[in-house]
Amino acid sequence: MGGLERGTSDLRFTCDVVVVDDYRALAFEIAEGLGRRGLSVEVVHDGAAARALAARVRPAVALVDCHLPDVHGLHLIRELGLQWPETTFLAISGELGGVTEEMARALRIHAFLNKPLPMRPLVQAVERLVASSRDRTPRPETTRPWIALGIGSPAGHGTAPVIPLRPLGP
Repeated sequence: MGGLERGTSDLRFTCDVVVVDDYRALAFEIAEGLGRRGLSVEVVHDGAAARALAARVRPAVALVDCHLPDVHGLHLIRELGLQWPETTFLAISGELGGVTEEMARALRIHAFLNKPLPMRPLVQAVERLVASSRDRTPRPETTRPWIALGIGSPAGHGTAPVIPLRPLGP
């Protein structure tokens, strides 16, 4: 889905939202809901497409599925975070075991969202995040408020092993 360009003088972002989810019906449902609210949205369905997209867009918000066919979403969020330093990330998944709040904060993940996603609150929350991203002055943030949409902090999720992150680079 191509971007529905929104007029803005904020040159830090070239689109409002990127959705990365291999479940195409959900990805397009999210994009359609956000598009109806006037947000520009790009949709991709795997890590390779997200990496290619990262070279040409800078979103205010990125929703990334944790279970993609070619890469774990947390690895992808870490990679994209290097290219998109101003982007707010939301991780989405049906299963979030093993992710700690400390890991989420290190990856700049603003919230984890459990599938199935409640569409109306999701669209409203993303719309608020886009607006706040565009209004804030560019500066590195040391802490971010933890928001919950259906799950709370991931620290309370079972005792599954923590997902190891591979080092980036050569």
